[in-house]
Amino acid sequence: MLTMYDLAAGQRPVLRYLDPVPGTRPDTARTIEQVAVCDERWRLPADVQRARDVLAIVPFPAAGGLPDPGAALRALAGRGVVAVALAPPDGSPPPETATAAAAAHATGLPLLAPVGPSDAGDLQARVLRRQIAALRDGVEQRDRLLRLSARLDRQGKGAAPLLRQLEAECAADVRLIEPADPGWREDTELGRVLTQVRRGQVHTAAFSTAGRHVVLHAVGTTAPHQVLAAIRPTPWPRPLRDLIAHAAGQISLLRHPVVRRTAERRLEQSGMAVQLSILQYLMVGGVAAAVRAAEPLVPGVLTTDAGQVAVIECAPAEDRAGVARECEVAVGRGLVALCPAQERHVIIAIPQPADDGPDATDLLAPVMRAGRAAGVSTPEPWTRTARAYESAARALITARQTPGRITVHAGGTPLASLLPPSAHRWARTLLRPLDALPAAHRDQLVHTARLALAYGAAAAGSLLGVDRTTAGKRLTTVMRYAGLSRRSLPHRAVLDLAFQLEERPGDPENSSGIPPRLHSLLREHEEARAEAERFLAPLDLRARALLRTWITCNGAVQRTAAELGIHRNSVPHRLERAGTLLERSLSPHGSGPHDVLWALVLTGGLPVDIVPDPVAGATR
Repeated sequence: MLTMYDLAAGQRPVLRYLDPVPGTRPDTARTIEQVAVCDERWRLPADVQRARDVLAIVPFPAAGGLPDPGAALRALAGRGVVAVALAPPDGSPPPETATAAAAAHATGLPLLAPVGPSDAGDLQARVLRRQIAALRDGVEQRDRLLRLSARLDRQGKGAAPLLRQLEAECAADVRLIEPADPGWREDTELGRVLTQVRRGQVHTAAFSTAGRHVVLHAVGTTAPHQVLAAIRPTPWPRPLRDLIAHAAGQISLLRHPVVRRTAERRLEQSGMAVQLSILQYLMVGGVAAAVRAAEPLVPGVLTTDAGQVAVIECAPAEDRAGVARECEVAVGRGLVALCPAQERHVIIAIPQPADDGPDATDLLAPVMRAGRAAGVSTPEPWTRTARAYESAARALITARQTPGRITVHAGGTPLASLLPPSAHRWARTLLRPLDALPAAHRDQLVHTARLALAYGAAAAGSLLGVDRTTAGKRLTTVMRYAGLSRRSLPHRAVLDLAFQLEERPGDPENSSGIPPRLHSLLREHEEARAEAERFLAPLDLRARALLRTWITCNGAVQRTAAELGIHRNSVPHRLERAGTLLERSLSPHGSGPHDVLWALVLTGGLPVDIVPDPVAGATR
């Protein structure tokens, strides 16, 4: 609801007060429900018969003069007008007239004028636009309050977060006074009214005392009541008073059996924690342990040979636990866990369906509401859950840009999916030093390293339930065995490529002998070069130059900005735009830059020597 503060004292005011009475302050809390343009005699239109809280826009000076402005203003006040705005017919600034100001003061109506030249029609349009914005803000305020209240109710929490939200929305000091709390007894008037509200003699009260504007509202249906008290230094507009009353009702709901809801919440959290542990077993290749842990909780989910992994991105400020419950209902047989690395993500492992059964996209379609998105991997053996999760996360980037907001991963990178079968021999040669490790230790190191290459050590540690330092050390160990350095972006790209190529079938006729050189593979394969050019096609020359410099600078923003002669804050914004076009997350600690590096090398944007080849050095 629109107030005079919104029109004449807030941001970008459209009205200003004319000739206020000395020593008085305009009542900015007055509400405006209707805006009407008067005729030349300052009379409201006929359809404004039973209006209240009307802002009347009057032509001034009136044609032929107005013999008695006081009588006209009194008539307007009798019709529900609470403020009068002067708008000259030609849009010029209204003349300051003592007669009209004196008449307005006598009737108690504030007299205003447009900020800037404006005729009556234009001023009415400006006020109505401001009214629409105020109504939208009011709806959004209530929506935020309802969403928070619903989340607190599901989580079994008290009303403290709701009170903090209310303080921010109302710019007020907000307290919930218990029946046994003496409250503000030191203030006689406040203590008297507070007692009346506690006893149920009045349900709500609003008054001013000692320069403070107070609203008290009873909470609950039986006395003695809790009292929701809010104080502002300025008068309360009706929309905020209504918001206080609305919040009081929500607080009364949160009072009921908190103990039961807390127990349910703890039980639900325990189940989610177990499912996350099962998912972490799968991430490190511990399928047998994952199956044993999953059978009592979600029987039959991991007994299939393969499955799909989906990543659901919740809408901003959405309750993730509620989305996870929706996914459990929609999927039926599935493993649902709250992602520990991304606070808005829910991870779902879905067993591979029968030939005639619904696939993952069909199962998840009912939960794809506004603001959500989902990426789904292609079916993978459970031993490759980490790779399936990476595929789902990449598909999620694409899903954000598609109308249906759900996408299945289309395949590998532009390079790994196109190199000849002999590239598998190069990858096996690069990774062969890892065979010297005990088998169980190697699997743990490799699974952690692959996730760290895809998302960074911190996110990999969260996904696997280990410290970020531990995840980083595992990646460092793997790269050292492969003859590479963790600190170098091109070195990390080489190891990531080797892991992807190792999964592809090799060339049985040439499984032995000298492996090919990486640089030769990059220079000689035309199909990969053409695919890389298609991958980079959405970028203009400036974006390509940015990516070349960024990769040459090892992903360092400050160095990139210095090389390009731009402000350092511009680099992340440009990288984000380029990543959206390429459907990749361009973080220096993720796998998105690896795809960009290979595409630039293949198309000649970067020299092939930027990437090392430990295999070539070992076989020389």
